[in-house]
Formats: sequence, C-alpha cells, structure tokens
Amino acid sequence: MHFLASLVTRTSSTSIVLRSNTNRLLQRVSPLFGVSIRRHHIDCDGGIRFNSDIHRSAARLKNMSRWQDSVTLEVQGPHKEDDDGHKEALLSQLQNARKDIQSLKIDDDTPSDTEWRLISDHFSDVQNLEMEADFNEELNDGPIPTNWPLERLLVSSSCGERFRSPVILEGRVKHLILLLTSGLRFEGPTSNELSSANKEAIERGEAEANYITVREGTPEEHKVEIVSLPSLAFDWLKDKYTNPGRSSDPETPVPELVYMEILEILENDALDTFTRMTLALPYIVGNLKTLNLRSSNGHDFQLTPKEMFHEILPQLTELKTFVFTVGDIFDEADFLPLFYKQFPPTFPRFASAVQSPSPNQSIGTNGSRLSQTRSTSPTSQG
Repeated sequence: MHFLASLVTRTSSTSIVLRSNTNRLLQRVSPLFGVSIRRHHIDCDGGIRFNSDIHRSAARLKNMSRWQDSVTLEVQGPHKEDDDGHKEALLSQLQNARKDIQSLKIDDDTPSDTEWRLISDHFSDVQNLEMEADFNEELNDGPIPTNWPLERLLVSSSCGERFRSPVILEGRVKHLILLLTSGLRFEGPTSNELSSANKEAIERGEAEANYITVREGTPEEHKVEIVSLPSLAFDWLKDKYTNPGRSSDPETPVPELVYMEILEILENDALDTFTRMTLALPYIVGNLKTLNLRSSNGHDFQLTPKEMFHEILPQLTELKTFVFTVGDIFDEADFLPLFYKQFPPTFPRFASAVQSPSPNQSIGTNGSRLSQTRSTSPTSQG
C-alpha cells in the first residue's frame, strides 16, 4: 500500500483556531497542549520552557557579518491596512532608510499589500530578508518583490497560512529558514478560502458550526464560533492524496531552475512541515544540499503521519549535510539507533553528537544531533 494511503485512517487534528479582532490563539486540545503567545512558547505539561528570542538570535547572528548594511522596519500589517495613517507610518521610516541596503528585517507583523508596495518601490537590491510576524502570526508573502536578488529568507512566527510567493514555491531563494512557525502549507486553498468554504458548507447544512460559551452565567455571556483551520487543512490534504478522482500532481509548475539548496525548519511542527513541503514541492526538496530539522518540543505530525517522513529521507540523493534534532516524538525505542539506515545512499558516513550507533548502543531522543562528517553549520552558509 502506498504510504500516502495512511492518511485515510488518520484522525483529524484536534487543533483549533480562535479568531477575534486582534489576535489568534492556536491551541491543541489534549492533556498535553501548547499555546503560542507573543515571543514565548509554553509547554503546558510543566516541561521545558524556552524563550523563542533565543532561537531567533541563533538563526540570525551567523548571518549578520555578511550583510552589514541592514535596515529594520516596523509594519502595521493587513489588519490595519484601512486605518488612518497606515501609509504614513511606514513612509516616515523609509525616508531615513538607504535605498541600496542588502539586508532587510520586517518586524511586528507581516506587511499589508500597501506596505509591500511602499517597500518594493523603495528597495531594489535586498539579498537577505527576515520577516517576524509576531503576535498576529499572519503570513502575507505573495507580494514579496520577485525582482529582488534574494539569497536568504527567514520567516518567523507565522502560523496556519499558505505560502503564495514564487520566491518560495518556485525555489528562487537559495536559503530558506522557517523559525517557530506552525501549520504552514505549500498548496491548496488559503486560510480565508478554507474558512469561506466551511461557512458555505454550514449554510448548506453539510457541516456543523462549533461554538464555545464565554462568560457563562453572566450578563456578558455569549457564544464564540471556533474554526479549526488545521482540521480543514487536513481534510483538504486527505482528499487530494487519497481520492482517486483527484490529481495529486504539484499545483505549482516545475520551474526550469531551482535555486534553493539550504532549508532549515526550526521547532514546533518542523517534521510535519517538511513532509507537507515535500508533497507539494518535490522538485525543491529533491534539490536540497543542506537540511536542518529541529523539533524538540514534541508538538509535531499534526497533519501527516510519521511514516511519510520515513519514506522521504532515502530519496534525498542530492543532500550533502543533514542536521537533525528531535525531542520525544518517535515512540519506537530503536528509531534513532537505526535512523542511519534511512539516510540517502549518497551519504558515505555520518557523525552524531553521541556515538555512532551499533547493535548494542542507543542514541537518546532528547537533543540528538545527526550530521554528515565534514559538514558545517547550515546557518553559516548561503
């Protein structure tokens, strides 16, 4: 049976998305759940707690020396695009920013379409772009200027959205980093399209709306509708890859040239995100020379089964450097000791943070790091 068929028997994710006018709370409903809040991820079973700023700094510091002429812009984002002074707030920053800079950091939110137009008109030679979605966790990547000679792109804190930029979907950037993201997709409807389709299905009586009661027993009692975007995304994914009447071919046409060689997905659902990217963009993943996957907090495999990840690795025949860090994700006691057997045949040897595995040795699942010998840190490349 093809490994994609395992989607048929997998239950829908219990993740939910609560929408309000100002923010989004992504919560996994189970005895062990994670709540993503501004600049922190808290493991609510009382386990590891970490400040996400540490991970952001680690992903950036090794690249600062290459692009010294960096500018940071604070944007208001799509939610405030219709507010008075939306353009003026950004223009006041741009008038003091050199137009020939090569490194740009966008902070506080993802730019609105209006802000992207202003940024695109001002800068023309951006080679390093960092986008921090911050509290709203949005992603508006479609307007990223395609004329920029981008070499490195870092996307941080964006959750539950679909990539739309050809810079990513066509592999036009050499080095892509997804830092503390969650539920990002590379194909299918956007989150707004999923929500609209679900609303229409409810109106037709084909689906049921879910509500929670807020301030029950008080004069302010009211119901809040809950839209589970991960569940809607999973249903779409399952239908595409298991419905015989659907084509499972990639939506994005295969480009003549793929420039992406370095991919880093750090924390949250890193392995699940990598699997979804492989399904949607196999021509990019197959071109990778360096891969860094870090998933140490146990919140992974929300939309795809672990078996898919097992199937992918042996096929990455172009891979030269592989860095792998996991927490308590895999149930099998012998997974990491035997993990080297899943490496591509092009790997002549590998090194571990512990010892090379043998029948009488085991490698612990907490923080184990596997990489090919003679490799360098991925963040120091590109």
